Amino acid sequence: MLSGIVHTLRSASPLWRLDLWVDDRPWHGWGETATGHPASNGALVDVDTDIAEVVAKARTEGEITRLVFEPPRLSDLFREVVRR
Repeated sequence: MLSGIVHTLRSASPLWRLDLWVDDRPWHGWGETATGHPASNGALVDVDTDIAEVVAKARTEGEITRLVFEPPRLSDLFREVVRR
């Protein structure tokens, strides 16, 4: 069961949302760089993922045109709890 203030739950999550676009297209080339969990408009990655490493890998495939790294949305948290 998950309960608490939404802001606190989002900030405390071990997974954060990473939305990365290369050449104006969503990029999903996580490979061994990050543990990606599908999420709409991006992926959920471990909060301790080395974002610089992910960015370096993405840059080898083109120009990064969007990068957002933020706490998960409430819908992301819900899906993770239901998945357990």
